[in-house]
Amino acid sequence: MSENRARAAWELFRDHLDGIRVAAGEELLRYPQPTAECDLHYSDLLERRARASEELSALMAGEPGARPDRAWCAWLEELIGASAFCDDAKRQEIARLLGGGKVL
Repeated sequence: MSENRARAAWELFRDHLDGIRVAAGEELLRYPQPTAECDLHYSDLLERRARASEELSALMAGEPGARPDRAWCAWLEELIGASAFCDDAKRQEIARLLGGGKVL
């Protein structure tokens, strides 16, 4: 696998997670005040932002080096497969960048 394709796949997933994290944060900022602690939507937004931040942190810990190897690609595929934020379309898009035809 070329370094460019691996980096592109990594960056696509990074940008996807960061977009989810930012969108949840922006929605929280616009949330009407005062907010009851029992408000389920508000709690869901907090959880979504936290989960996206956790997944993003895990992804950032594995930024591809000069020559991504099979182990790195397997690690990225596992991370994407376990993501709460990747639908089939996003998984296929990333899989194409990684050079595989299979859905992650």
